[in-house]
Amino acid sequence: MDEVLLYQENSAGATIAVAAQIDEYGRLLILGDEYGGEWEKEYCYLMDRENTKKLSALLKNKRYATLLQALAAGFDDSNGCERLMEYCREHGVSYLYFEVE
Repeated sequence: MDEVLLYQENSAGATIAVAAQIDEYGRLLILGDEYGGEWEKEYCYLMDRENTKKLSALLKNKRYATLLQALAAGFDDSNGCERLMEYCREHGVSYLYFEVE
C-alpha cells in the first residue's frame, strides 16, 4: 500500500500528522492524528473506488504520475484536508468522514 505524508506539525504541546494512502481495494484514505497533552483526535476521510478514480482524473496532469503525488503537491498544508474536501464537493466527488474514538 502506497502512502504519502500530507502534513506534519510538532508545536508546543501538540502534534498533527495527516497521511494519504490507496488501499488494496483502490480506495483513497486520508488519515489524521492530532494529539497534545490530555486530548487526542483521530479521523479518516474515505472515498470508494469509483470516487477515487474520479478525483484522480480531475487532478491528473503531466507533472504527477499518481493521485498521491498530486495530493502531496496540492494539499500539503494545515488546511489541506478542508481545501480538498471543498474541491470534492465542488466537483461531485463523494467521501465519508468519521472520527475514530
